[in-house]
Amino acid sequence: MRKRLPSAVLCLAAALFCAALTVGAQEALSPEVFMQGHSQAIVSVAYSPDGKRIASGSWDKTIKIWDAETGRELRTLAGHSGWVESIAYSPDGRRIASGSHDKTIKIWDAATGREIRTLSGHSGQVMSTVYSPDGKRIVSGSVDRTLKIWNAETGQEIRTLAGHNGSVVSVAYSPDGRRIASGSRDNTVKVWDAESGREIRTLTGHNQALNAVSFSPDSRRLVSSGEGKTNNIKIWDAETGGELRTISTGGFASSTRFSPDGGRIICGDDTVKIFDTQTGQEIYSFTGHSVVFDASYSPDGRRILSGSADNTAKIWDAVTGDEIMTLGIPAPLTRDMIAEYLALAGDSAAKTGAFSGPSLY
Repeated sequence: MRKRLPSAVLCLAAALFCAALTVGAQEALSPEVFMQGHSQAIVSVAYSPDGKRIASGSWDKTIKIWDAETGRELRTLAGHSGWVESIAYSPDGRRIASGSHDKTIKIWDAATGREIRTLSGHSGQVMSTVYSPDGKRIVSGSVDRTLKIWNAETGQEIRTLAGHNGSVVSVAYSPDGRRIASGSRDNTVKVWDAESGREIRTLTGHNQALNAVSFSPDSRRLVSSGEGKTNNIKIWDAETGGELRTISTGGFASSTRFSPDGGRIICGDDTVKIFDTQTGQEIYSFTGHSVVFDASYSPDGRRILSGSADNTAKIWDAVTGDEIMTLGIPAPLTRDMIAEYLALAGDSAAKTGAFSGPSLY
């Protein structure tokens, strides 16, 4: 649903640099580390609807499919010419949609890895993709400040939703299929009618750019996360737009989602953090990654999946917080790596004209 890379890459570079100073030689690999994996940061992760497979999207321009139980890498999906920013399984698990810096969405056969079609129409990088609950539509959010709704079967564009004054970095469908939510660099969340495309309301309250937005399982609440270490997660009433709760993570809150039972919120930050939705209190903080770009629950809520700047994904026990396995070989954060991210960010900003101050998008 997200998104989206936490789009303040230049701000994150400082955090990466601090983390790099504490990283020594690469640790010896344990039996729970599998395959070489991605060669660059993993910025989007997703469980298949049946919980048997994991998909990861990376700045190395590929998607990888993994066995969720054994951690074995099954296949690599290659075809994008830019960073892969977002991946999403279709509700039946047969398809994967990916959004990329190459301004396209690609649809893949999840079983074979075959590319089925490419959706073109955005004039900027595609930061977020999501399927509708019935699997008939795909929604995408882009640096071009729009959302697009597509026919998932034919790839035809159905309509464009315009209204944001900044890049759209995260989109979400409500589980009941009635609403679409979007998070933007203009510091707002917008809620749209999924059928007509009509803008229903704008949620204001974040004082910095948004990174992620997601609906609760019952469609009654929204959670959004943004930059700034304080008051950077907000829970909203999805029907009225009223702000229900504010949470401070102490980090950059790159991604956020509800647990399957709706009782907790998972946040990708400098680590993986879990919060109680009723009290706003932090329950767990998992350590093991350097910087976490995306995090998600398994469909049964028993495991947590995270993707990181260290080029790996990790699977965690959602109850105990124990690390179960690492997918890929951890890459120590180095000054050269940070310089590369900065160079890529600067090049992207120069080409899109999106750079303004400390934020890339």
